[in-house]
Amino acid sequence: ALLVPCLRKFKWKMGFGLYLFLATLIPFGTFVTDRKLKDWQLSRADRKERDESRSMQHRKKIITVVCPRITKKLSTNGFSSLNSVEKEVLFELSEQLSSNAPNLHENEFKTLEEACKDQVTYRILSMRNNQLRRMNQGAVLSNLKGIKAASMISGINAAREIGENFGE
Repeated sequence: ALLVPCLRKFKWKMGFGLYLFLATLIPFGTFVTDRKLKDWQLSRADRKERDESRSMQHRKKIITVVCPRITKKLSTNGFSSLNSVEKEVLFELSEQLSSNAPNLHENEFKTLEEACKDQVTYRILSMRNNQLRRMNQGAVLSNLKGIKAASMISGINAAREIGENFGE
């Protein structure tokens, strides 16, 4: 009775579910399965730790290598000199600035500062962040019930758009 909810909750494959079902029919099958599940959980924890370690190494590389390179390119040749990986890093940094600023490294701040000095880069980052905000608000709208809330948020978007146009 609990097999189907567990399959969904833990995102187990159907074959694994069949294995668990058959293990309940075989004498001592549940004991063997319990041991295998514990081993599987340990290996899963190891994989998670390895992935976190890789993520930290990747971030260190971005901080020590990629950010200084982006800063230098922006100061000398502007946004058009960046390759696609560097642009993606710059976009991620600008998103992190609004959501996770205290955890940004000094090199990441320097890169964003240089990006704000370059007029073209600043406009691109502003447009991208505005687009992401609108997409998030659209997702909120689709989750909200009722015309009143949708109308109110649409009015806020329109007012922001008008304010931005007058600001330029």
